[in-house]
Amino acid sequence: MVNQFTAAIRRAAETLAVGTGVDTQHTWGKNISALCQAATINCHPRTVLHLLSSKKERSSACNDNESMKSIMEIQDEVDVLVGAAYTGNFAKVREILASNYDVQRGSRFFGSPLQCACSRGYKDIVILILEHGADVNDGELPLGVLSPRHTYPLGFGTPLQSACLGGHGDIVRLLLEPKYELSTSHSEYYIAALQAARGGHLNVLTLLIEKAAPGTIEREFLLSEASKHGQEDLVRIILNNETSMIPDLRYALGLSLEEAANRGYHQIVRLLLAHGANEELETLWGSFYAASRGGYEQVVRLLLEHRAEEWPDVLGPAASKGQAHIIAFLLESQVNRQSEWWSYYAGSALEVATKEGYDSVVRILVDHGVNLRKAMRTIPAKKIIKRKITARKVKSSQVRDDIGSRA
Repeated sequence: MVNQFTAAIRRAAETLAVGTGVDTQHTWGKNISALCQAATINCHPRTVLHLLSSKKERSSACNDNESMKSIMEIQDEVDVLVGAAYTGNFAKVREILASNYDVQRGSRFFGSPLQCACSRGYKDIVILILEHGADVNDGELPLGVLSPRHTYPLGFGTPLQSACLGGHGDIVRLLLEPKYELSTSHSEYYIAALQAARGGHLNVLTLLIEKAAPGTIEREFLLSEASKHGQEDLVRIILNNETSMIPDLRYALGLSLEEAANRGYHQIVRLLLAHGANEELETLWGSFYAASRGGYEQVVRLLLEHRAEEWPDVLGPAASKGQAHIIAFLLESQVNRQSEWWSYYAGSALEVATKEGYDSVVRILVDHGVNLRKAMRTIPAKKIIKRKITARKVKSSQVRDDIGSRA
């Protein structure tokens, strides 16, 4: 199938494979893989899938020779340059840049040369591109556009962000040299720190903190970012150096606990709980809610050991997502069974599971004696029903008064 995207990949891969001195077919295959990876980062996986499935842009009557000719015509030098930067082909990068090529020009599919070289850690290519006038701030959001403070950039991001996510400390140090005038107070710099935490790169993160302008990096989010992506070693180091790395530890612990619980990282959850993440009951409940819905039994067990059982509705979250094994564990453990609210919330869980069609959850609840009618006759249920009836009467009275005032 021939379209601009597949043609760009194929032609760039072939050009880069020529004259390498090794098996051309093997090199071609590696280049294809690398270019697909670069496109996935730069464009987004969904976009790449769409591009790959695009219809032919030439008549289906074209024979193979005509198809290959169209590929040659579509070829653009920028795709080869970016591909060379991403695959570490220094000779090809130097060859293209020697022809007074505009180094700021990026590929529609694969990003910019500097972004790609920084992402892959090719310092010699990064230096070469910078010597030809590349902007280290390439990839920043324009002025007036709010930067996503606690998310990652779409695509490669800035060269600094690319290097930070890859953990290439030597390139980060290079980009931070005064001659490149990279701002250390911009929100993009903060996102670079998040990228370093996301990748679990302590050396890069420490360097960024040292060089940052005051107030640029919200350190509480570094712990949550590491927790969110399962970077257990970095989480442990940050917690052991909390006084120097996190001013507001209590807030950071709560945020991080929910991120780790939501993804089932039980070892990180254990670390956070050991450092006091269980002080806020609402934080514990949010984490328990996420872990139950996700089906992470080890996390659920840990949270129950640290006061999460004090929350009345322990069955609801798991029931709402059909997590039968969590429901079975909670019932067998008799969590909150003595609470006056237990029957009511157990009945609510049964109602939700029935409505959503989670038959296995329904069977487990019924086998453990949960009865919807009985639940609705409990004192808590009667109180709730009474409040709803009272609220309905008040609203009706207000409507009548409003109609009367207009008459």
